[in-house]
Amino acid sequence: MSGAAISGGVVIVGGVNITTATDGSFEYTGLAAGAFSLAAAASGYRDYNAAGSLSLGINDIGKLAMQRLPTVSTLR
Repeated sequence: MSGAAISGGVVIVGGVNITTATDGSFEYTGLAAGAFSLAAAASGYRDYNAAGSLSLGINDIGKLAMQRLPTVSTLR
């Protein structure tokens, strides 16, 4: 993992899709407190899924670490 930002990825929470910014960030507003599930996808990376709980106010889930897909496959 390089730790580089992924621009143009898609993050889904509560059925709402948001595209990540050039710096890899994303923001949802108006989510209710309580349990949530999150899915993220980006070209060239394995899909990412997570779940957690939101509190009232500002929540920061931190960075998502997505794994790159292999660039070369060999079939024998």
